[in-house]
Amino acid sequence: MKKFASVFKWFQVCVVLIGIVCIPCIALALEPIATIGQPRPEKHVFMDNNTILRVVLTHIQVVDANTGDVIDEFGNFEDGYDVMFSPTGSHFVSQDYNKNSKTHTVSVWDTNAREKVSEWTIEDNIDIATFSPVEPILAASINDRISLWNWEKGEYIGEMVGERRPLHYCFYVNGHLTQCQSPFRDLDSTFSPDGRYLIVTSMRPDVEIWNVETRQLEGHFEGHTGNWVEGVAISPDGKYVATYEENTATVYLWNMETRQLLWKAKNGDDRISDIQFSSNSQQLYVATHTAGLSKSGPDPWEGWDDTVRVWDIKSGQQIDSFQTEFRRLYTMNLS
Repeated sequence: MKKFASVFKWFQVCVVLIGIVCIPCIALALEPIATIGQPRPEKHVFMDNNTILRVVLTHIQVVDANTGDVIDEFGNFEDGYDVMFSPTGSHFVSQDYNKNSKTHTVSVWDTNAREKVSEWTIEDNIDIATFSPVEPILAASINDRISLWNWEKGEYIGEMVGERRPLHYCFYVNGHLTQCQSPFRDLDSTFSPDGRYLIVTSMRPDVEIWNVETRQLEGHFEGHTGNWVEGVAISPDGKYVATYEENTATVYLWNMETRQLLWKAKNGDDRISDIQFSSNSQQLYVATHTAGLSKSGPDPWEGWDDTVRVWDIKSGQQIDSFQTEFRRLYTMNLS
């Protein structure tokens, strides 16, 4: 009985600890979904200054950017699909998993015509996909391999070739373990504005530069303090590359031509979720989402950081910021 009492007391302590950890999670889960009667939005992109494409669970909505009204809806996707847009929103690629054949159907859509352009089948899931801004080329990362497709015809072009550095199962910063994830994967990619290069971030401590014409690994941006690089963006003029580490909330700015680090900065106290350059390549917008909260007695929860901060490219100084009404701000788009 004495042993049982000791075990029961330990169990009581465990329950209290779990409650303390989970209360912030519950608070974060209580977020506004959308206007009543509308499905929850998953992703947005501007078609132009007046029109937004909004991804919901089963289809695509065309939304008036000024009023928020749904103008049109199209597409009919299965549960569990994923959508990735072209830079201008003119096209998007979706993939559906077929449980019977255990294959993935990749479809490319023309958003202006509201119709499917091409379709093909692959055996494995696409982790990330990126449209070239100048040619009908889609770069798709599948099981740590990068392949190129002609998306107009649905034809396979070839695989990128190069000895990639080892992936890291766990994320370390300053020697301390913060997070582990499986499976290994690439995390983000973008083409240069001229379509010559593909820049890829992954669960590696550097950023890769791939030559699209030769399909060869050409070099790296090196200097990240952590061993995962979650996101990347390239300026419209092609001069700058921005990358970030989600867990350290650190953003890095690089010279595209020399691959030299120009500056790095801590962006708030929580996790970076997205980065984008302004159209004139002079500012960098960095979105942060709340990762953890703290509370003392009857005081309200503290630590909300669903904020977009604006950085000056040349000086590396923060010049503006604005907070949103959302909790867990995951993505951001500029018109």
